[in-house]
Amino acid sequence: MYILTLFNQILNILVNDKICSNKEYNTIKQFIQESTKNIPIIAITDHLREYKIIIDKLGFIHQLCIFHLFKMIGKIRIMFKI
Repeated sequence: MYILTLFNQILNILVNDKICSNKEYNTIKQFIQESTKNIPIIAITDHLREYKIIIDKLGFIHQLCIFHLFKMIGKIRIMFKI
């Protein structure tokens, strides 16, 4: 099971979340479309490059999340004992 969440970072509010059985293309695209209906969106931030195609097709800017970047760097440091 996966939890999909869309959060407004400017207003600091939850826009939508949903529990899904998969995180395939159509599931993600439908979630974003439903969640952003009638809401002005400029960019979507996340840590999965796989979402870039979906986000680009929907006409939003795709931005990788700095928090998740630091988290990934931390995992690499632990793996290589840096």
